[in-house]
Amino acid sequence: LRAAGMAIVHGNVTDRAAVIGAAAGCDYVFHVAAAFEGVANTHAVNIEGTRSVALAAVEAKARRVIYVSSIAVYGYNQQMMPESAPHGYGTYPYASSKAHGETALITVAREHHLAYTITRPGMIYGAGSANWTRDLFQLVRRAPARFVGDGSGSAYPIHVDDAVDHLLIAGAHPNGADHIFNCVPDPAPTWREWLLAYAQLAGHQRYQGIPSLLIAALAGAAMLFAPRQHILRDLPDMMAYVQRRTHIPMNKSRDLLGWSPVVSLNDGVATCAEYLRAEGLL
Repeated sequence: LRAAGMAIVHGNVTDRAAVIGAAAGCDYVFHVAAAFEGVANTHAVNIEGTRSVALAAVEAKARRVIYVSSIAVYGYNQQMMPESAPHGYGTYPYASSKAHGETALITVAREHHLAYTITRPGMIYGAGSANWTRDLFQLVRRAPARFVGDGSGSAYPIHVDDAVDHLLIAGAHPNGADHIFNCVPDPAPTWREWLLAYAQLAGHQRYQGIPSLLIAALAGAAMLFAPRQHILRDLPDMMAYVQRRTHIPMNKSRDLLGWSPVVSLNDGVATCAEYLRAEGLL
């Protein structure tokens, strides 16, 4: 990093002074940090932390602040999700806090005439991804791969290389100022295609669907007994969502930025093999 003219600064986005110090002298401020669990924690990091980063960019007289949001802000009940679609999150604190983080950043940016760019990546996978590589591979490495229904619902995996490339292009491009961009594969693969790509690494292609009615009953029971503002409260909607064909279009990135993902699903999953071996899973 130092050879590339970069330096590592340890801090916390909830520490206003530390963030101001880190942003000093920067033309572009990228906000990539996020918290995933807990109401208080996600509020502090994803909302107040985002506001701190935006204000630090104002203090630094930065040219632009770039915020990594998530397609989670669309929630589970929309069929078509262009960037103009409304926020539709449920009770899951991460999703709601990312949506409110977008609002906090835009409010600061407009009040202080600061340019901003927001990206909404899908499920970022690749080496180092716990949820979308390590955990998914563990789910399917033993035959048969089991998942909800027939696996024909839309999935939105985006390889980490594409996600980073989109972030840099959108953040620096003149057409990216004051815009929100999706960052997903379009057309989207199915869950079955994604899971069986991982299963291929383990040497099998067997898939077994869990009956939808059974999943609906279990999800309903889990919701009833889940704590308030817990992801399990959204489980029935989530299970229905992963079984539907939905569309998150990439027209805006193509038209304004000239950008589309370049890492195919099979090539992207293949790059995960070394990481999975290091984890002792392959």
